Amino acid sequence: MEQEPGSPTTLTVVGSARVTAEADELTLWIAVNSVADTGPAALADAEPRVAQLIAVLDELDIPQSARGGSGMSLGPNRVKEANPWVERGWAATYRVRLQLNSGDLATRLVAEASHRADARIETSSWRLTQTHEAWAAASRLAVEDANRRARVLADALGRVLGGLRSVVDHHDRS
Repeated sequence: MEQEPGSPTTLTVVGSARVTAEADELTLWIAVNSVADTGPAALADAEPRVAQLIAVLDELDIPQSARGGSGMSLGPNRVKEANPWVERGWAATYRVRLQLNSGDLATRLVAEASHRADARIETSSWRLTQTHEAWAAASRLAVEDANRRARVLADALGRVLGGLRSVVDHHDRS
């Protein structure tokens, strides 16, 4: 179906941008693990170390709002000695997810938690929060890129670029 000359045309473009910045939020999973012959023995061994980990978090002033996903699990300790896996005692594991905004704090936490609670880091990742100045800079650059692309396409089609109809941010992480 051909379009009537002069009728409005909708053009959808996507803008992108890349900025370099130092991340401002660290998500860290830290764990205390204990293995013993029985479940109660594994729990009994883990409990004082969990208390030490919580004491470290408190001493470093890591607020409750930065702590999430915590809990204790208990189950058979599976070890791969050959094929298939074999069970060797019981494992009690306490995990907590932390969201920190300081690399120095994370360094102190890891040193203290590993020394005092025999805790280990399971995983960590840094990211930019939407309040970071680089987030706004990248958004501005992406809009400029989309505008540039729209102008090029409109010119190639022999059309006049009209007003903006809508904006969608597909990377909204709120």
